[in-house]
Amino acid sequence: MTGDNAPLWLARFGDPAGENPRASAARLDLPMSEAVVAEIVSQAGAHGVIMAVARNLAAIAHGDAHGLGNAPGEDAQEAVRALIATLQTSYRAQAARNMALDQLGGQIQTALAAAGLPAVIVKGPDFARNVYGGLSSRAFTDIDILAAPGAATAVAQTVERLGFEPVEPSDKRAAYTERQYWREKGAGSHDLVEVHTDMVHAPKLRHALSMGYEDYAGPAAGGITMASRLVLAGLHGATSHLFDRLQNIVDMMMIARAGVDGRELAERARRSGAETPVRTGLSIAHAIFGCEACRALLSAVDARSTDMLARLLVSPHCVLHAQSSHRARHSWRRQAYRWLLARQTPIAAHRNAAD
Repeated sequence: MTGDNAPLWLARFGDPAGENPRASAARLDLPMSEAVVAEIVSQAGAHGVIMAVARNLAAIAHGDAHGLGNAPGEDAQEAVRALIATLQTSYRAQAARNMALDQLGGQIQTALAAAGLPAVIVKGPDFARNVYGGLSSRAFTDIDILAAPGAATAVAQTVERLGFEPVEPSDKRAAYTERQYWREKGAGSHDLVEVHTDMVHAPKLRHALSMGYEDYAGPAAGGITMASRLVLAGLHGATSHLFDRLQNIVDMMMIARAGVDGRELAERARRSGAETPVRTGLSIAHAIFGCEACRALLSAVDARSTDMLARLLVSPHCVLHAQSSHRARHSWRRQAYRWLLARQTPIAAHRNAAD
């Protein structure tokens, strides 16, 4: 196996629920070079699936390390153990990071609730606890807060009282709907908090896609549900990352498995202009992992005329290779996908028609 095959291993072992039988990952060429081990670990980390890969590989190797490689005997066992040891080191570091950030998130959420501010923590610790089943299965690196626009200043002040300082946005990002705050931890590391007023940050996309606090957590919209989480995950994956991380797909798959009301999902997606992002993510999750819950939800969300082109542009292969040495080959596909989203019907037309 070479580093070029690492994406196949992510497809095989990136599901938190266990090994993916649909993935035909190449066997490890033994003995492995340090460069190949580093590439597997690097891509698993860059895709945000390091925790699942480490746990799944360890579980399989414990029973049959020989099945992972193409060399018999103790050499195979030792090579696989070396890979797993490296993965476990990254796993433990991420688990410690998750726990520290979860504690920080709890402090922030308590302060927001005490002040009565319309703001909630999204993604990271929320997905880990309420979708993945705990902090040991879903990696995250910061705290994201979705706030009503009128409360953004008060939310920022709450964060600053915890010792965070605002990060001045670049000219390019001045019009984006996110602001960053960081707090130094020592040894060159820091904690990062992002305050969002819309989960679609870029102005060029926000006229066609949008999800603010009221859309996600507001009582009129139905509060926070698995359907709202799924729309948020789809929008974030499509507009912030252009689906360049397998974690975006796994998030959507795990939410779908947790149980999502199809009618509610369709309505939430329509009001956010998110039908294409949601359908893109669900179809990729089904293609890579065979997720039947994702396939079932596809029929609930209204199709758009551009969906076929969207699937051609952002394919499973494109997602899996987004962090590989071949990622530049697919960059044009993501830019074309972004262009496709930007050309959607303005979201105001959808909402006015419904109202």
